[in-house]
Formats: sequence, C-alpha cells, structure tokens
Amino acid sequence: SASKVYDWENLSTESDRRFQEGPAIPAGLLDAKYVPQGFAAWSNWNGTGEDLILISAYKEHDYSDDDLDGPSGIWGVVVSGSRAGTSLGRMLIDKGHVGGIAVYKGWVYVGSENEIRGYRASTVRAALAAANTNTVQAKEFGRATTYTVGFMGTGDGTLWAGDFNPDASDFVYG
Repeated sequence: SASKVYDWENLSTESDRRFQEGPAIPAGLLDAKYVPQGFAAWSNWNGTGEDLILISAYKEHDYSDDDLDGPSGIWGVVVSGSRAGTSLGRMLIDKGHVGGIAVYKGWVYVGSENEIRGYRASTVRAALAAANTNTVQAKEFGRATTYTVGFMGTGDGTLWAGDFNPDASDFVYG
C-alpha cells in the first residue's frame, strides 16, 4: 500500500486510477540492471501534441556495488494523448554515472559525473521512435563542471544543474 490517498479502492475516477497504475516501465530499463537517475518532461516531443517523460539511467553490473557495466541510456514514456502510458525505445549514450536530465532549447542535456552532455532533440527523437539498437550515440555537446551533476532542470530561461548533497544545502548553477 502506498497510502489511503493512492490505493485503488479509494480512487473515484478513471483518470485517478490511471495515475495510480502509472505507465509501464520501459523494456530494458530495470530488467537489464539500469539504475534510473533523472526524469524530465518533454512537451510535444514529436510535433503531434504528445508529451513525454525522459528517464536517464546508468548500467550497474550488480546493484550492490558502483561498478558501471556498459553504456548509459535515455528512455521515453508517452504521458499524454492516445498513446499515454506507452514506452518508447531507448538511446544508448556513453558510459557514465548519469544523473539529471533536462530538455532545453532544442537539446536534451544529461549530467554525468563532472560534465553536462548534450544531444540534439532531433537525435534523441529519432532514437526513441526507432527500434532499439546497441549503437551508442556520442555526445554532441560537452561542458566540464566543477561539481558532480546530480540533478538538472529548467526555469526562468535557464538550464540549471547541481550536485546532490544529502547532508546540507548546496549550490544550483545556471
């Protein structure tokens, strides 16, 4: 049970129930031992009005250690329109302990260790709409940071990034 608020028997409408059930977990994400790290919304991702949630994840050899095993990836799940809940393909990216992900001004940015990697939105769109391959997409933009990029977001016309610090407040960089 999640709570009385979200339990099935307490939900009154179909839209409430759809929220409780949630979209399907994309194939190849958890079952291939990828560890989801970042989530980003992508409005009208394909020009048809559909909205998408992007998930960034790194591949860990064994969930009990931090050894990375293979390329990281970006997955997509449709969250609006007639295909709501549908999982799309994935785009494999260079190996790294990826963190946050954000969509900003025609680019998809992924934080990985001390770097912000960029991929053109058209590149990501094509990969998510296609059949999954084992091709690793090289970054199309890279910017070193002085911090570990644990999260990313957008607002006020700026791409924001920062380091996850469970013990104290930290900085957010624009």
